[in-house]
Amino acid sequence: MSRIIILLITQILVPGCLCRALHFDSIEGFGEWSIFISQNADTDLRIRHRRDKVSFDIIVKKIKELSNGHFSADNQKRLSGPSSEVPIFEAKMTGDLRLIYQIDVVANDDERERQAIKIFGIYTHAQMDNRMWESISRRLGRKCKEYRDRCAHRIKAENADNQTFVPALFPPLSEDEEVDSSNWLLDEDPVHSRFLMDKYVVFSQPLLNTMLADLDATFPHLVSTKEKQIIEHPHSCYVIGRSGTGKTTTLLFKMLLVERTYRIRGGDTPKPRQIFVTQSRILAKKVEQYFATLSHSLVASSQSLTQLRETRAGQRGAVLDDEVDMIDVDDIEDWSGDLPSKFSELCDEHFPLFTTFNGLCCMLEADIADAEGKTKKHHTAPVSVGTVERGNFSLTYEVFLRDYWPHFSQSLAGKLDPSLVFSELIGVIKGSEETLEDAKHFLDRTAYQSLSTRNQSTFAENREDLYELFMAYLTKKKKLGDVDGADRAHKILDFFKLQGVPGQRLDRLYVDEVQDNLLIDTLILRMLCHDENGLFWAGDTAQTISVGSSFRFNSLKAFQWRLEQKRRSLLTPSSQEAIEPQTFQLSVNYRSHSGIVDCAHSIIELITRFWKDSIDRLSPEKGVVTGMKPLFFVGLDEDADGLDHFVFGDSGNRIEFGAQQCILVRNEAARDRLKSKLGDGVGLIMTIYDSKGLEFNDVLLYDFFGDSLAKISQWRLILSALNDCSMVAAPDFERNRQRYASICTELKFLYVAITRARENVWIVDSSESSEPMRMYWTERDLVRNIKPGTNTPKLATSSTAEDWARQGRILFDRKKWIEAKHCFGRALQPENVAIAEAYHLREEAERSSLDKYNMKLRNAQFRKAAEAFYKCSRSAGRKRMLDFVRLSGSCYEKAGEFLLAARNYSLARRFNDAIRCYRKVDHYDEAVRLAQTETNVEPLLAADTIRVAKMFYFNRVQSLPSCPDRDKKLQQAGSLFDSVEDQLEYLEDRDMDIARAALLAAHGRTREAAELHLAEGRTLEAINFFIRDTDTDRENSVRRAAECVLNGLWQKLTFSLSSEHLGEDSDFLNLLELMQKIDQSSLTTGSRDELAMFQAIVNKDQTALRKLGSIFLKAKSLPAALLCLDHYYTPPLPFDNLTVHQMADELDLFRQYSQILLDLLTNSRPAEQLSVCKVFGIQKLSDSHVCLPNGSYLRRNYPSDSPSQDLQLNMLDFMRYFRLCISNRLRDRVFEQNNICRVCKTFTPCLPFAVFGRCHREASCQEAHLSTASLTDSFYNTRLRIHLQQILIVRILHSVYPYSSGTMVFQRSFWLNRLYDAIFPSSHTLGTLAVARFQHITEFPKAMKILQEWIRDSVYKRVFTPINTFLTDLMRLGTLAMIFDRPFALSQSLLHRGKYNFLTPPKIFERYGGGEIIYELIGLVEDDPQSNPNYLIAALLALKHVITESVPIEIGLLCDLLEKLCRSFILVSCSHRDDNLHNVTLPRSWLMQPVCVEEERRKQFSLLSVLISPIGDLLAQIYNGHSADHLLYQNGNLAANNVPIRARTIFISRVCRAICLLGYNIGNDSLRSNILTELTSLRKLQRPDSQFPSLYRKYVEAHLWKDLASAVRRSTNGSAMDEMVNVVHKGRHDHTRYSPPGVRVVVYDKIEDIPSLLIGTIPPVASATTDVPRNIQILKAPKAAVETLASPLPFNQFAWKTMHVEDKPVEAVVPTADPDASAANLEEELEEQIEDVAQQAIPFSLNGPLVNKTEILEPTELEHRNAMIIQQAYRRYSHRKAKQRTQLAVSRNKWFNEYLKLDDIQNSRYRKTMLGPLPHIMVFLDLLHIGTQDSKNSTKRRLRLPLISEEADLLDKQLTQINNALKKTTKWKKTLEPQSIFHASASRDCLQLRALVREMEEFIRTDLSEMPIKISIETKAEFETGYKGIAQEPAPPKAVPSKVRKSELNTEDVNEF
Repeated sequence: MSRIIILLITQILVPGCLCRALHFDSIEGFGEWSIFISQNADTDLRIRHRRDKVSFDIIVKKIKELSNGHFSADNQKRLSGPSSEVPIFEAKMTGDLRLIYQIDVVANDDERERQAIKIFGIYTHAQMDNRMWESISRRLGRKCKEYRDRCAHRIKAENADNQTFVPALFPPLSEDEEVDSSNWLLDEDPVHSRFLMDKYVVFSQPLLNTMLADLDATFPHLVSTKEKQIIEHPHSCYVIGRSGTGKTTTLLFKMLLVERTYRIRGGDTPKPRQIFVTQSRILAKKVEQYFATLSHSLVASSQSLTQLRETRAGQRGAVLDDEVDMIDVDDIEDWSGDLPSKFSELCDEHFPLFTTFNGLCCMLEADIADAEGKTKKHHTAPVSVGTVERGNFSLTYEVFLRDYWPHFSQSLAGKLDPSLVFSELIGVIKGSEETLEDAKHFLDRTAYQSLSTRNQSTFAENREDLYELFMAYLTKKKKLGDVDGADRAHKILDFFKLQGVPGQRLDRLYVDEVQDNLLIDTLILRMLCHDENGLFWAGDTAQTISVGSSFRFNSLKAFQWRLEQKRRSLLTPSSQEAIEPQTFQLSVNYRSHSGIVDCAHSIIELITRFWKDSIDRLSPEKGVVTGMKPLFFVGLDEDADGLDHFVFGDSGNRIEFGAQQCILVRNEAARDRLKSKLGDGVGLIMTIYDSKGLEFNDVLLYDFFGDSLAKISQWRLILSALNDCSMVAAPDFERNRQRYASICTELKFLYVAITRARENVWIVDSSESSEPMRMYWTERDLVRNIKPGTNTPKLATSSTAEDWARQGRILFDRKKWIEAKHCFGRALQPENVAIAEAYHLREEAERSSLDKYNMKLRNAQFRKAAEAFYKCSRSAGRKRMLDFVRLSGSCYEKAGEFLLAARNYSLARRFNDAIRCYRKVDHYDEAVRLAQTETNVEPLLAADTIRVAKMFYFNRVQSLPSCPDRDKKLQQAGSLFDSVEDQLEYLEDRDMDIARAALLAAHGRTREAAELHLAEGRTLEAINFFIRDTDTDRENSVRRAAECVLNGLWQKLTFSLSSEHLGEDSDFLNLLELMQKIDQSSLTTGSRDELAMFQAIVNKDQTALRKLGSIFLKAKSLPAALLCLDHYYTPPLPFDNLTVHQMADELDLFRQYSQILLDLLTNSRPAEQLSVCKVFGIQKLSDSHVCLPNGSYLRRNYPSDSPSQDLQLNMLDFMRYFRLCISNRLRDRVFEQNNICRVCKTFTPCLPFAVFGRCHREASCQEAHLSTASLTDSFYNTRLRIHLQQILIVRILHSVYPYSSGTMVFQRSFWLNRLYDAIFPSSHTLGTLAVARFQHITEFPKAMKILQEWIRDSVYKRVFTPINTFLTDLMRLGTLAMIFDRPFALSQSLLHRGKYNFLTPPKIFERYGGGEIIYELIGLVEDDPQSNPNYLIAALLALKHVITESVPIEIGLLCDLLEKLCRSFILVSCSHRDDNLHNVTLPRSWLMQPVCVEEERRKQFSLLSVLISPIGDLLAQIYNGHSADHLLYQNGNLAANNVPIRARTIFISRVCRAICLLGYNIGNDSLRSNILTELTSLRKLQRPDSQFPSLYRKYVEAHLWKDLASAVRRSTNGSAMDEMVNVVHKGRHDHTRYSPPGVRVVVYDKIEDIPSLLIGTIPPVASATTDVPRNIQILKAPKAAVETLASPLPFNQFAWKTMHVEDKPVEAVVPTADPDASAANLEEELEEQIEDVAQQAIPFSLNGPLVNKTEILEPTELEHRNAMIIQQAYRRYSHRKAKQRTQLAVSRNKWFNEYLKLDDIQNSRYRKTMLGPLPHIMVFLDLLHIGTQDSKNSTKRRLRLPLISEEADLLDKQLTQINNALKKTTKWKKTLEPQSIFHASASRDCLQLRALVREMEEFIRTDLSEMPIKISIETKAEFETGYKGIAQEPAPPKAVPSKVRKSELNTEDVNEF
């Protein structure tokens, strides 16, 4: 059929067809002369026929005579005088009536021209003005000579008289320039030119018949030759011409021609589908009306006079209604008539179709939406409740200016014109041809910047700034959700590309004002038309250079041609060849005269001169007639007010312009300024932009250059266009093109302003910027300069009320409301003024910013507009009253006044809109009433309203507390259902459990309601319902209530939550209240304890929490224990001001608490343990996901944008997060506790107070002041225990901190030093190692392993820095290693493997003589004679070096080393002297270690005097602090003044005692003399007025050795921790001798028995019940010393040889003193009886080296290699371990393992599918199910809050979709799970599995995308992986290209070359 139509139209559109198709029969009796009458003549004739038929007949008779060529004197009398070359004639009809006409030349049917008669009108003598006709004659005479000759030519008729002529025929006449277009005649009235521009129609029989029938009709008017060519052009074409050149006429007549020909032919000829498209709805409407009028007239041409009269009689009953004109055409809902909503539904009866491009796109979008709906299987469109504020139509320039432009960077946008920027963004970057191939549908930065400057020149110089604005535009558009025209076009084109054009395509396409479209819009239009020869593109060349244009006609033609070339390349060779469209330019302007046209064309010349590629180059436009040049008012440059006075008159006597006159200004600011100056009565004042599309008789352009954005320096560019610019300084344009870019824009605006006028242009400008343009125009004689004093023409013209009303209608139709209001006011039409004002108010509101800060003002403006429209409805007729009420409702709706809007909509019978607005304000009672009672409500909307009302009412029940309103809503909801069961089913489907419980309770089903509340976690409600239950089993209900209280408390008060967090939680407070009231007798003991725990937490009862925590620990109730202890150990922690026994108890409890946290931290599956979930409130959703409830500890600490909502995590993320939280908790608690313990007094007793009972710091002392009575062995061992406990606690930090971190290194070093201080106090008063009972410390086995690890690590990593503490740290570490790790330390040479061993030691550690004191002292610490028998001598020399060379060392450690060295020398000397160590006197702490005489004899013994010699200096340094900065003490040194004297005293006494013990046990007088000398040397430093402290006074003030001996014996008096012991062999014991004073004598048989004897006589370790209020038994005393302590220090068994003690050890003998003797005599007597040791010589020689440095062998190459292999393997292992496994991988492996167990699957393909892609599918289903359930829970939570209408609607739909999705996923999971019989089906051919997976894919593609279910990209990827492996069709194999035989080189023409 399309082929037939093409052939038909091709036959129609041939030259001459216009006459045949639009031919009208000549009037009977008329002659050869064609008669054309003007519109005025037509109107006059019709009026005369109605009023005076006699004169009508006379006129027709006269016309008949003229048509027959009877040019008698009466019929052809000149009016224009004898000199006129184109005369105007009059034909006399009666004495007063004349017919005015001319002989003209018109187009003939055969492309020639012929003479014809043009009748101007019928006039009386009074109406005739000869001057006017002379003026018209002169204007016609300005045409070319050929035209004048043809008009004057006469051919006499053959066989007729001399007064009868026939019309002459001529060849076509070219359109030449007027002969004298420069003449300006002051006396010519511009009105005269209108006769020459009037339209003329042929006076035919049909026209006469309509006159005779008094039937109004419009016939096609006379067209020019060029127009006729366009109309008859048979192919596609482009028609270019500005407004008034006739392009729309040619378009319309062409459509009429095609339609008329179709109707003439009739028969079975298919109707051509013609469509007229434009952007303006007004233009589309007017063209359609004109087409309809012409069509009706053409129909009338085929009717008889009788038929016409019958038609007229039928019209007399019709009532004309002009109200339609006073409503905006965009507000007429049915303006397009009965057009369907979809393009595909257009039928033949809809053509020819006149529509807007927007309307056409809406029909196409409806087809697209329908196609998408079918794809998604949605057969009914969703019901929209409210109007969408944004995104429902293309983003317009007004929206861009309002919502975008103000938000752009002013540094970029401030210098640019927003309209041009908008055109560039939409028309070029988004709407150009290049965007069609880009997936993003816009040019990237590079592509835009590389565009041709010739084609896109507007912003050629600053495209970078433009693109920055574009990016800001995209960001803003995305945020607002807007859709611009380019987005819309690309969406339609994408649809065309995929699915083609919907429906039947068009035969003919006519596009008017094509420049208003984007270039890509033309592609849409082109694709709608199947005929490449059926395109008609019409545009306005003037508009291509005005605001909004984005492309030129050349661009359009090139684009369309490329499309045709591409299309034809796809066709077969036999296809019809397209003909290149022809371009027609209509250059004759029928509206403006040549004075205006020429001036405007000069502006185009300027633009093309400087910016040649910015517009199309076209032939100059011409006016039909000449006219006045524009007037330029000059001469008052310095006095703008004077010029205003000259033009507008005095302020009291202003000129009032007429209806067809307008004052144009540059911008709105200038308009407002001028209005304020002149007032509103001066006339129409508009901006140039607003005047676009309008025309006036006269235009006054006011201060355009003064208000221009361009500066005078830029306007001077115009001077370079002068013919003679030698007298002016013109700038060089090429040097800085960018500087003058704004002039191009200004010239375009100037062009628009000039071309608004038809007759007069007046330019008023006093600014200096106007001078260059004025000079340019003046040089070309295009303007007339008016100076003061010149005879100024009259500017203002008067207008009648009808004129003002007519102009008001025009402006109203153009949406110029404020100007229309002005015109209606001048026309005295208050009703129309009110209507225009209402529209103006609405426009102001719509222009108001949508910014949230401006919404209040915007809403107020819409309310004002709504009120105005409502007032208009009161005075409007019946037809428009409802429209204005509707518009009022629309404004109320936009103002947010939905209730008022709904009521107005109801009044306007717009019930659908009323229902929507009622729903917006939740007035569902009214909405339901309308939906149920009104018949014209959309069925879908009515059903949807009922649906949402159900949700709304039940939501109120769901969210409101129990109250009458809630009961009412429950009843209202129930009225929408048939039964209670239907309601329950509805509520169950939507999980509205609260409403369901309320419904159950309302019907007496209380127990069911309680269980429902409990199942949903609403414990409090469940309790209330259980209590209210009146069933027979009430006891069970009470018990359930009590259990619910406890469960509710567990749910509320989870881990770490305090009662303060829930202080405002009414549910929690109610639970606490119920806890006091309920009967707990039915609960278990554990449950009662848990209730007590919650009560203690609320009351913050720390004592109760501690007690309950211990109870729970014993009962292994770890959740309760953790919750209890976590609250107990909430800072501040309870570790201050405790005794050591209390501290031990507290540390033990804290360690258990920390261990629970540590166990949680290392728990691999916490979510699977109900106890963990209980205490932390974790909700396990599935094996792979958990939920963290809102308010819980884990949820509160999770970084999230929505902390007030439940959080769902996959298992891996949860595990990481759970461990992080527990790790942080553990770290914080342990650090807090550790920091407290580091400064806690309990760990650091005050040394001076312990020894002397006094402290100089008194209350400010930071150490514990302990009484002497408390300093027992129990205290000492408990102090050791708390250090070991703290070490175990600190060890826990390794699980949360890297082992090698600085924090942990510091903590380990700190507590090792603290432990050393506890084992080796600075005074024996605080205890000695001799009383240590490690085996009785519960924590010792675990602590010893940790100590070994710490000591080894510390030694290995120790370097020499910091040097001040190096020696101290190393010796302490070595000592601890010998205590806790001696076998390893000695066997592995631990102290020789530190990093320091491989570094060069500092000089300070090198002893004179070449020794290294570090290793010499290490020998002393190791005490291993087998490695080196000279180690004591080496240590002696090293210690002397330390003292004499001031090596930094801690003073307490120095004393420890000195005592150890003295003890060793004593034992060595005694072993050399005696085999049995008889008569050795030492402190008990020195004797506790067994002695082997054989080993002692191996040690070398000499050089003791070397040790004694520096003692005096050492004592002096300790005493006064001089040169004692190397002696470290606490955090300073002894050189500091703040070191207490008592502390110095203690260290002096220790040095004195150690040296004296050396002399006391070695019988060498020389040695003793040296000792006495060194000790007494301190007397030199004594101040005269003071005395030495008693603790060492006897040493310093001794005169004889016996004084020192006496002081040594008494050195431990008063100490419960140590005593001086004299060991005596039983074979040499003298029973008659008394025990020395202060010395305990122990008789032994074997040396190895000594430790047992010493410990056996020590009182057992007490439990410290006196000072431990909690009665904690820390250390139990052994039943028998020998039984419990075969080895007193089990960690030293390696160093001892095990020796058996006799069954009955020898008891110590204590002699009895004579009671009658005096104490002094007795003491002296006893001292004289003391057995001194035998004299002994001290050797001074050495045998062998002092030190045998342990050689640490370097690793071999093989060991290096092996170590590297191990290192690399460990790194790979660490990398794999560090690489986090994803939850997807874990879940996938789980399903894989499950399917792997199904070994009965024989089909290998199916098994591969099960083990390959199917686990991916199952993981996806798991995640989909979780996501769906989470979405459902979220929706349920939202339903518990009051909802607005839109939310209720949305949530109802969402719940329906979610429930369907849950059902599907559950079904799929059950079908595919490993145990399903689906896998055991007989076929196992994968077909069923494939079908099932494809079903899933369709669900995902169509349904899931519209659901509020969050599915991550990874989750989707899981399904895609599974889908590809199961259901996706495999791609066809790629063809293997065959080998092509290589062509051989042609060498035949080599010679020729």
